[in-house]
Amino acid sequence: REAEFSASELEAVQLSCRVLIADPELENRRQISRLLRRAGAKVTLTADGKQATRKAIDASKHQRGFDLIFFSAEMPAINTLDAFERMRRAGVEAPILALESIDSDADSLDLLAAGATATLKTPIVAVEVFDAVAGVLSDDNADQAAVLVES
Repeated sequence: REAEFSASELEAVQLSCRVLIADPELENRRQISRLLRRAGAKVTLTADGKQATRKAIDASKHQRGFDLIFFSAEMPAINTLDAFERMRRAGVEAPILALESIDSDADSLDLLAAGATATLKTPIVAVEVFDAVAGVLSDDNADQAAVLVES
């Protein structure tokens, strides 16, 4: 299913932040990336959970941390709960949006307990992505990640 968004929705959102998107599904990466880039975000993509975990930790250690991380709840070759816990223990402070497919076996409460800031269902819906982004970016990130959403 194609993400549906209007030009007016895109014009209402302005982002100035660094975002990591980790999802094995190419279509999810494309849709989220397209939405965020059009709004002004700098986006890094990966389909590999181990690589995403390393990128988040390395960037955080070099003070070039991501402002926001989208991370699939169903990454191959890595336990997502362990990845979240590892990132948090290593000092990654960026909000993590755990991506769950509608038919996912993942438990939202487990994802949150492991370090996710919030969960977001796929397939992607533009308004839900922007609502989630606005909901997780805190005042601490305000100078780097300005989110303006008109009601």
